[in-house]
Amino acid sequence: MKLKPDKRQVTWGIVAFLVIVASIFAYSFLTQLHYFFTAGIRSVLHSLMAVVFGCIIAYILTPFLNFFETKLFIAPLEKRGKNVRTNQKFRKRLRTFSILISIVLFVLLIISLFVLLIPEFIESIQSVVANLPGIYSSVVRFYNEHIAAAVDTEMNQSVTQTIYSVYQGLDSFLENTLLPQMSAIVQSVSKSAVSFVRLTVNFIIGIIVAVYLLNSKEKLCAQFKKLVYALFKENIANEIIGEFRYLHYTFTGFYVGKIIDSIIIGILCYLGTSIIGTPYALLLSILVGITNIIPFFGPYIGMLIGSILILFISPLHALYFFIFIIVLQQIDGNIIGPLILGQTTGISGFSVIFAILFFGGIFGVPGWIIGVPLFAVILHLIRRFERHLLKKKNLSQETEDYTDVAYIENGTYYRHEDADTSKFYNERPLSAFKKVFRFKKASENDKETADTGRNDRSDEA
Repeated sequence: MKLKPDKRQVTWGIVAFLVIVASIFAYSFLTQLHYFFTAGIRSVLHSLMAVVFGCIIAYILTPFLNFFETKLFIAPLEKRGKNVRTNQKFRKRLRTFSILISIVLFVLLIISLFVLLIPEFIESIQSVVANLPGIYSSVVRFYNEHIAAAVDTEMNQSVTQTIYSVYQGLDSFLENTLLPQMSAIVQSVSKSAVSFVRLTVNFIIGIIVAVYLLNSKEKLCAQFKKLVYALFKENIANEIIGEFRYLHYTFTGFYVGKIIDSIIIGILCYLGTSIIGTPYALLLSILVGITNIIPFFGPYIGMLIGSILILFISPLHALYFFIFIIVLQQIDGNIIGPLILGQTTGISGFSVIFAILFFGGIFGVPGWIIGVPLFAVILHLIRRFERHLLKKKNLSQETEDYTDVAYIENGTYYRHEDADTSKFYNERPLSAFKKVFRFKKASENDKETADTGRNDRSDEA
């Protein structure tokens, strides 16, 4: 007797098999989604790195281009009675000269930074390597002169032994670990040199791309507006263009002010470190000025790197530099920064820290730089959506109106101090712990009641 499978069973078996296979593929895709997503972004950015550099350079140079074109050329010519704005050929020449000045100043600034930084950096490394044998004696001498008098003998011996152990470990690392691996280090340096050359080539191509973008920035903006109005209704298109305009104003206002603030901090740092005699004052001042562009954490990053660098040469000057940068950052945070930046982002200190940590974790160092204005724009969009919903419900859009609100009913705001504010106060359910103790308490009460009833009955008897 042959058993023939039912068609319904075959169908369900095929469906179950396909469901299992689809589930395995879906699980594999979801678990590897982060890898594919990041790998795809990296490959796209790697292939379009020159274009990315060009867009960044063009965006940075746009305010300077506008300044040179309007203030340096157009305004003086219009004072002389020449009609410059309607003469397209003359405007193109002015645009070309303005782009040339902006690019030349930008390249000269980059070259000047490298010319100033590289010799100072090489000299500092050579000084650290040359003074490495004397670092132990320098640290011990600093400890004996400034700290040893304040602690007891046992602690002195312990600290001295610790310093000697650190020195022995460093010496052993140099002789037994670093020197035998010089071939691997040379290969790593070679790869870094190749990456640096590739980065330089992309940077040069990026400058060429930036020239084309700066020359046709009005046309590109017009094409973008035309596309937005073609895809969306007029009111929605107006909102989109307005938000992009807000994004542009937020970024430019924040970073132009931040760059000016960083230049001032770098100059003050150079003057202060030169007065107190800090080694490599120029290198440290440029480092502090550059890291100051990163909000909140940037100044302390520059302070720690500079202090560690000076520590190998003069521990006392490292302490002076540490204290000086703390004082300088307090001045910057309370006087210089608010005076220059004002309320360009309009977000709280907690939001600044959250934006740096969140976007820094996603994008790395670029996330530290763009995180604050980007998060400010996101919060602005959330507030606009919130105001839109509150307006539809005829509710107040001011945060202060909700401070003492107990509940809202039919558009009426009931405060905590009102007579009847317990309408929406729901009683919390009892936890298991409270239920046990309430049960015990109830049992004791029942026992007392039973005893009282028993006594009453005995009295009646």
